[in-house]
Amino acid sequence: MNTLCIAVDAMGGDSGWQSVLPAVVMAAKCYPAIEFHLYGESFVDDEVNALMRSHKSLSNITFTPSAASVEMDESPKSALRYKRDSSMGMALQSVASGKSHGCISAGNTGALVALGMHFLKCYQGLSRPALCKVIPAIKSSSGDQLLGAKRAGGSTHSYLLDLGANVDCSAQQLQQFACLGAMLCSVLEKSNAPSVRLLNIGKEAFKGSSLIQEAAERCEKTTSLNYQGFIEADEIFQGVVDVIVCDGFSGNIALKASEGAARTVMGNLRHVFSRHLFSRLLALLSQPLLRCWQDNINPDKYNGAYLLGLKGTVVKSHGGADKQQFFYALEMLIKQLQQQSAAVNTTRSNPNDESMKATNMDVTNMESVFSSTFGSNS
Repeated sequence: MNTLCIAVDAMGGDSGWQSVLPAVVMAAKCYPAIEFHLYGESFVDDEVNALMRSHKSLSNITFTPSAASVEMDESPKSALRYKRDSSMGMALQSVASGKSHGCISAGNTGALVALGMHFLKCYQGLSRPALCKVIPAIKSSSGDQLLGAKRAGGSTHSYLLDLGANVDCSAQQLQQFACLGAMLCSVLEKSNAPSVRLLNIGKEAFKGSSLIQEAAERCEKTTSLNYQGFIEADEIFQGVVDVIVCDGFSGNIALKASEGAARTVMGNLRHVFSRHLFSRLLALLSQPLLRCWQDNINPDKYNGAYLLGLKGTVVKSHGGADKQQFFYALEMLIKQLQQQSAAVNTTRSNPNDESMKATNMDVTNMESVFSSTFGSNS
């Protein structure tokens, strides 16, 4: 399988196929060398055919009907028991069988985790997967640069996990998530030692719950981690660290609060600039700067989270994503798969290249790393 193939759950999300199909068409146009395998209920086939007729140049989209779809309010237990042949389940099975390189869904998070663990399995030694998201850096660690500025390591963003796959986490799971985030960062950022911090109510070593304290001790003892202590919530977007680790409950609240704040700020700014003629003129003159600022702070552009820890690449889109937001999540998945493919090809052609050792470990030897660090999860 040389051609990059992506499995798409066409039924997932609040809008279902109405957002997914237009987004896939956009992606198929932008990436004609990539194949998109859509899975959805049979009636969606008519919609796919209609889109294909209106975009006759597209030949990289296929559709496979599913017996059912997972409801947004369906329990993970119900999905695992009754919806294995759903559009979500079939998309995951496509990755498990090797037909597709990666999968994307805007569907029920709990169901995606449950079905993902069933079909793809967690790496040996890992108890649960985690949702990880790329978040923008507002300023560098020196504090004197604006959005888009690079840290010393060259990155303009950080990685935050878990974001809701696990509401309750043990200290060992937080340690495992730290390893997962560091491994992803090392692949995508080509960094040998990404920095890691635990989200806490203070930076001081004595602060936090007993769970956080135990997780910190575990991270400090993990020699493969570049663990640097705690980080407070007001520093999440300051770009002071590569990987930020927390439980899914805290992470989900932090993420949604920040997204809401960003949209509120953008909305208020639009209101201010549209109040009268002078403000509209000022907005016109400031348009290049405002567009750059909005591109960096707009949460829609950061839609999509990696479901890390499974033996297959899975991206979760926001359930409420529109076609543009779903396209951004698709693009994120595509870029990850392309980087993974490039990393594997590079290490195969240059097996003694020291700079690629961390990336090679992450892409081809993840399971042995977790097995040796945490032991079997059987």
